Amino acid sequence: MIGAIRTEKDYYLISVNPMLRNVNPVVIHVMLTLQCGLCELPAIRDFVHFYYRYTMLSKEVVWTKSRYVNYIIILSVFMLIDVALLYAGCVPENPNSIADITSKLEDGFPMPRDIMTDVTNPVFAVAALLGQIINIFVYAGMFICGFKIKRQMNQNKSAFNSTQQAQTYLVALLAELWDDLLLGRRVPKLDVKSDRFAI
Repeated sequence: MIGAIRTEKDYYLISVNPMLRNVNPVVIHVMLTLQCGLCELPAIRDFVHFYYRYTMLSKEVVWTKSRYVNYIIILSVFMLIDVALLYAGCVPENPNSIADITSKLEDGFPMPRDIMTDVTNPVFAVAALLGQIINIFVYAGMFICGFKIKRQMNQNKSAFNSTQQAQTYLVALLAELWDDLLLGRRVPKLDVKSDRFAI
């Protein structure tokens, strides 16, 4: 589990995973930054799937598997850039950070491992901004694609209903014509201009 604590001048990303208790601070640095970035991967995958469904249903474009994977890879590159900036903007834990973090935690909370950054660090600010832009793009894209998919499904439903009504009308007309032929009545002629019967 990853968490965050902010003090007046510092920002800490912490992990209370007991398996990371006795590892090198550089490993903690890599693990926490990767974990922050990997949290965005499911959203990226879901966005690509929403966009795939939108293009398939609305634009009638069928993707190949390679195109699907390429979109995921392209968006994942932005996530990796964000991870690299986050890694560059943070420093591994130091003895001072442990005292600072424990003063903010409740009693009985396990001792966390951390990476920290100065809140005024421009590299960290760019990483945080890029992460927010990725999240806004992905979730807004899912919302827009979902809305367009829903609208397309409603249009298809109305087209289906009108086709079904026309089919019902046609079956009734054919039944009436068949009845007239069997009973020897005059067969009505269809007036093409008015869509009405002329006898």
